[in-house]
Amino acid sequence: MFFLQTNETRTVTQLQYSLWPDHGVPDDSDRLLNLVGAVRKERAGVVEPVVIHCSAGIGRTGVIILLETALCLIEAGQPVYPLEIVRQMRDQRAMMVQTS
Repeated sequence: MFFLQTNETRTVTQLQYSLWPDHGVPDDSDRLLNLVGAVRKERAGVVEPVVIHCSAGIGRTGVIILLETALCLIEAGQPVYPLEIVRQMRDQRAMMVQTS
């Protein structure tokens, strides 16, 4: 990406996962975990933010963030409480991780 006003160039990497319907579940959990692994690989050693976003930014987005958070906790030897993680996420963005 090139910003004309400042002559600044930035690299943008886009990862797309199209096998997960809105308000649905992923077709294949292994592919979903591969996506999370790819996101983690992209952000390893990088200070720039990683943006994760689905159509509304709360359902599938929230699940990816939840999985990434849980993996970080596991790697740090910390307990994982998914409902507590969701509560904390919802403090930052209402309705994060949709439920039926």
